[in-house]
Amino acid sequence: MPQTVILKRGPGEAEEIGRRPLGRVGSGDKGDSCPSELSGGQRRRVAMGAIMVVVTHQMGFARQVADRVTFMDEGKIIEEGAPRGGLRQSAA
Repeated sequence: MPQTVILKRGPGEAEEIGRRPLGRVGSGDKGDSCPSELSGGQRRRVAMGAIMVVVTHQMGFARQVADRVTFMDEGKIIEEGAPRGGLRQSAA
């Protein structure tokens, strides 16, 4: 509902965005399954695919694995966006 109501996305786009994390962890075919229908390992993979935060100083690694990158300096966010986009700090 937040995808379609708050972010004003169409139903097809909202579903595709919602299923992306499942595909990343090899559980794309489980999108219509209830948690009780999943094995313990499948539940863990789905949970890991939902959100993951990685803190690193390795910019190459961050660009390869991230959907979003946040650059911080002394605890303050100075820039954020797509890792392969036009971030000024991404060249550093």
